[in-house]
This record gives sequence, structure tokens and C-alpha cells, in this order.
Amino acid sequence: MAAEHEGFVLDVSGYLFRLTTECLRLFSNETSEHQTLASLVSARLADPGTESRHDVRTMREHFAAIPTHGDIRIRLAISDTNAQTLEKMRLALGLRLDTILTIGDALSALLFDYVVELKTSQILGRLSLEQCLDTDDPARPGIRLN
Repeated sequence: MAAEHEGFVLDVSGYLFRLTTECLRLFSNETSEHQTLASLVSARLADPGTESRHDVRTMREHFAAIPTHGDIRIRLAISDTNAQTLEKMRLALGLRLDTILTIGDALSALLFDYVVELKTSQILGRLSLEQCLDTDDPARPGIRLN
């Protein structure tokens, strides 16, 4: 088991706090287990590339819509390995955005990526369902909902 990092104590905005709680709800439902912020971060860090997955404009818009800093204190106790990975992500994303980011910013970007991934999966799932239900194509018999 990985060593426990001393943890990050973050003062986040109400917007970022709500993003964390919504992501925890979604992740818990996805896994059918109660999850923690540390377990969500660990799962997301296991999928590399978050810092370069979205274009610069999209990330700047995210940070404008969801400010990081605020007066709600959260503690993020993660392993040393995950702390180092989050730090590397923070530095790489900051370099791409040509700005200095905080660990809170890196957390926000990680959660944003999770929400985008879930939404994309939902949309693709609906498109597949709509294609299966389309009876105008004789090669795809289905149920017409109109």
C-alpha cells in the first residue's frame, strides 16, 4: 500500500465545493460504493493525460466559471504517489495555460475532466439507443417512438 501523504488542506469556493460533492455522488453511483474525494482523485489520476485533454480556451472558461479559491476548507489526504502525480499535472497544465496553478486548480481540472467524460458517455449512449430505435432503416428494425 502506498504511503500516506500528509494531505492538502484547500480553501475552495462554493462552486468548487459543489463540483466535488457532485462528482463524489456520480462516482459513488458509478461504482455502487460510497466513495471519498481521495478515492475519486486516485481513480482519475490513474488515467493520465488530463492536463492535455481539453484545449486551453475550454480550461480557461472552466476556471472562470468555477473559481478555485474560497472560504470552504476541505482536506485531501492522498498517497505520496498521487500527490506527486497531481503536482506534475498542476505544473503541466499551468505550462499549457501559461499561468501558475494551485493544487486546488489541479483538483478542479481533474473533476472537470471527470464530468466531461461522464457527459460524453451519456450522449454517446443516447445516440446508440436512438440508432437502435430508428425504424426508417430496414436493416435496423426497432420500435418507433413517434
